[in-house]
Amino acid sequence: MKWHPSLANRRPQHLQLVRAKALNEEVVRHWFHKCLSPVLTNLDVTGKPDNIYNVDESGFPLSWTPKCILSRRGQKSPQALLAGSGWENITVQLCTSATGKLLPPYVVYKGERLMSDTTYGGPLGTRYSVTQNGWMTELTFLDWMKSLFIPFIGDKKPILLILDGHLSHVSYEVRLLALEHAFNHFVYYVTISKFNP
Repeated sequence: MKWHPSLANRRPQHLQLVRAKALNEEVVRHWFHKCLSPVLTNLDVTGKPDNIYNVDESGFPLSWTPKCILSRRGQKSPQALLAGSGWENITVQLCTSATGKLLPPYVVYKGERLMSDTTYGGPLGTRYSVTQNGWMTELTFLDWMKSLFIPFIGDKKPILLILDGHLSHVSYEVRLLALEHAFNHFVYYVTISKFNP
């Protein structure tokens, strides 16, 4: 790197090929002009950022794996110990309005029962849940809508909720609830940088 000062060793972020192909300027412009703009106009929410929300979830592994370790020279297979099974994770779902107002987080742990010690110290209003694998499901997304989103939006109408096409977001029960509360417009998008600036 001495010979190329403009280059640096960096730790890469993982990006799925499908997402990389979908996230280029042409695709994003097309999405905004051809997909989002007509919805904003039809709902009459252009210029009403308090009526536009974006929700997304991200999984966080509970086991930390070091990138490298020190070992005795010549040792063939150095190992790093992992806590737990090495496959457990939690899911955190965040929702924000176009004005930047952030709803309390929705946290999903792996398990059958929610342990009270896992709910201490979180942000005020955080809702906690459990699923068999620690991922978002149709039931947890429905719970999020009933317990956090609908109380937060109150009587504001119409509402545009922007979300990805994850199966948990498009269940029959979720669509019925959305129709009841007059936010039946869902716009699907592909995310790349969740929870990053």
